[in-house]
Amino acid sequence: MYYGQLSHVQRRHVHQLLHSHQQPYDVSFFQPLEECQWIYLESGQIQATLGYHVVHDVVRLTNGAFHDIQAFRRLAISLHTHALRQGCRQIHVQVSPPHDLSVTSIWKELGYSLYAEQFRLIGLSDGQPATLRLKAVHERNQDTYLALRNDALKESTHFFPHSVADLEKLIRRKAVPYLVYDKQLIVGTLLFQKLGPNIRLLEITCLPGLRRQGYGSRILHTFQEKLRRSNIQTFEVFFLSTQQDVLRLYRPTMFCDIQLTSYWHTFSTDPPPLIV
Repeated sequence: MYYGQLSHVQRRHVHQLLHSHQQPYDVSFFQPLEECQWIYLESGQIQATLGYHVVHDVVRLTNGAFHDIQAFRRLAISLHTHALRQGCRQIHVQVSPPHDLSVTSIWKELGYSLYAEQFRLIGLSDGQPATLRLKAVHERNQDTYLALRNDALKESTHFFPHSVADLEKLIRRKAVPYLVYDKQLIVGTLLFQKLGPNIRLLEITCLPGLRRQGYGSRILHTFQEKLRRSNIQTFEVFFLSTQQDVLRLYRPTMFCDIQLTSYWHTFSTDPPPLIV
């Protein structure tokens, strides 16, 4: 069943199941439950749940939790089969906690292999001086922000395109979007989230035509300076081991801790390359 088909009480049980199974930061922030969460019911009781989202021809499965591992296995097989029938070329699945062998064995049985580790990095607010300017996003410049942000991330399989409705949901969850200026020129976007006393850096984007000109580092330094002026000493950010361009932004002197939070496994319908 879809999340939207559930009663109010059943929806609450899904949230409770996810909360009990995962660390708070492991639940996918960019995947609204109302739109893409699948549920396995048995005698009216929630036994397993798994999130589903498509970007281009790539499926991402996240927000997995269960009371009964066999129910989760049946749900995983159903979603895997559904994705293949939809013609998707790749399926990525998040396993959290990373060393959950009972869950990993299900995906291995279906032909998935490990392709990336996901890390949580604790960054320091101390950094280089700000050389750019941040401008808050309001109703009058929402369309500009969304157009630039979506264009910058259109080739990524790790971020989803956002609509005005998506942005409003993010803001309700304490996300703060900014346009980034170099004098009068917009060079990118920034999105972070306030989680009580903690700050989570969600996105830094740079306009495609301005890449490889040092703007990624300059946007990060501007963000760090903003935190420093607010007496905030640290922030958190997540990245995959395959995102080497992102990793290069975070030099060892910039962070104080790094944690492995999940594994990502992948399944591909593309034939393996020929070995000559």
